[in-house]
Amino acid sequence: MRPEDILVPTPSGVCCKLGSFHIDPTRAVERALITHAHSDHARAGHGAVLATRETLDLMRLRYGENFAGATQAIGYGESISLGGVKVTFHPAGHVLGSAQIAVEANGLRIVASGDYKDVADPTCAPFELIPCDVFITEATFALPVFRHGDPDAEIAKLLDDLLIILDAFFINFLNGVGQAFEVLGGGEIAGRFGDLGTQFGDLLFEGLNAVLEDGAGLGKVVHFRLHHLVILISFLAGSDGGGILSAHRQRGAEE
Repeated sequence: MRPEDILVPTPSGVCCKLGSFHIDPTRAVERALITHAHSDHARAGHGAVLATRETLDLMRLRYGENFAGATQAIGYGESISLGGVKVTFHPAGHVLGSAQIAVEANGLRIVASGDYKDVADPTCAPFELIPCDVFITEATFALPVFRHGDPDAEIAKLLDDLLIILDAFFINFLNGVGQAFEVLGGGEIAGRFGDLGTQFGDLLFEGLNAVLEDGAGLGKVVHFRLHHLVILISFLAGSDGGGILSAHRQRGAEE
């Protein structure tokens, strides 16, 4: 058997005629196997969708409960047979729920990667290298022009931009903080995020009150409070971020 007897490109996407399914189809099809929930791979309107539980949940959030005629969840390492073709989902390390799809028939195994990465990511299962006869790889950033920097340095740049944007937001929209006070003071953040949320809410509430009492210290007070927002964001993202946050706290103290 040749690889093209198992998977072939069609106008609707990669198709397995033996198993009567498509992988990440670009048009509505009867049966779709979805690698992950990004919209260039996961679309609504299919008759049936097979994907990881996380991908299905994300598709429901994006497209609504009735995004497909039927859905079926599959776990990593789990195999099912579709028309005599063995299909297995393996971690891709791209985003929450992302998977490579191994398709096997008559002793030939083809792996369709979907989007993937082989660096550590606290938000999803790590990429798994699957022995195969044919590997169909995504190549979005394969050109030599793309050079990805150190993750910590890139996150630090984003945090710098975040602080600048939020400083400007508080300065320009301070008149609208009344309802924010009610949310923070009423324990909404504490209810959602526990003790850390309580500490963050109290600190930000205190900081904004100080700003209202003495507008002269606006930039400095709000900037200081935003360091606690950075801590909360990193906590919610599941990122360790210790070195970056320590640097931001130290800089805030110096200012």
